[in-house]
Amino acid sequence: MAISGTFNGWTGDSFLPFDSAAFGGYHLLVLSSKGLLAAAGSGARGQLGNLSVLERRTMVPVSIPDVIRPAWLAESSLNTVLDSDGELTVRWPAAQDNREVAGYRIRLRRSDGQIEEQDAGDQLTWTFSALSAELAYEIQVWAYDSDSVKASPTQLSNLVTYILPEKAGRDAKVADYFSVWEKSVWQIDNLPHNWHLDPQGLLRPLEVPWDVSSIYAEAALPQTDNWHGLRLSAWGAALLLAAALLLMLRQRSVRRQALIRFTAVLPMNAGR
Repeated sequence: MAISGTFNGWTGDSFLPFDSAAFGGYHLLVLSSKGLLAAAGSGARGQLGNLSVLERRTMVPVSIPDVIRPAWLAESSLNTVLDSDGELTVRWPAAQDNREVAGYRIRLRRSDGQIEEQDAGDQLTWTFSALSAELAYEIQVWAYDSDSVKASPTQLSNLVTYILPEKAGRDAKVADYFSVWEKSVWQIDNLPHNWHLDPQGLLRPLEVPWDVSSIYAEAALPQTDNWHGLRLSAWGAALLLAAALLLMLRQRSVRRQALIRFTAVLPMNAGR
């Protein structure tokens, strides 16, 4: 489905794909595959959440709860380094979200029962100090967006890894040190939706013609053909063609007038 529209000077019908669209005599609702909603129509009908009688001729964003949670690509993992000084450095890949990842939480659980939890903000690395090589450690990282800042860990995607004691034997298992242990949940969402992670881990342009977040600039919007430039070029070519035709007609008229004068003078010269 293609819907043509103008946004910030951009005109085109390539803002696809759409998850669904609803049309009516007074309104237009568009829900994108990223869970973003926009509306256009008469505010008097209440579609835009107000009672304005102004006719809406452009789509505007409608604030709705974001039910899509940040996620990681499958097989993503934590990278950990525990040095001889007892410093543990943890690194993780950036999560992806349909809108924007707000931050990460990290938790360190020791085999002796102690737990340390921190909010890493938008950082992708964290360091714990004063650790003992004789203990086992569980490290978990959760990603959250602006709508899930206060969500419980069970509602967020997470990455998990374990570090066993330095003297642990080859047959040692995580269950030997933790009665309850976890596995990574790369994408927590169970609700059906059409948003998918980018395998390259890159931001992609919005599929909808309206502003949502500052991370997208106008340059990232889908660019359609420059019809304005093409129209100017067409007008220029038409003017040049018209000028050439006028010049040809004028030259033909001059030659015809010269021929008439020549034929009028020729009999007079012949009589002499």
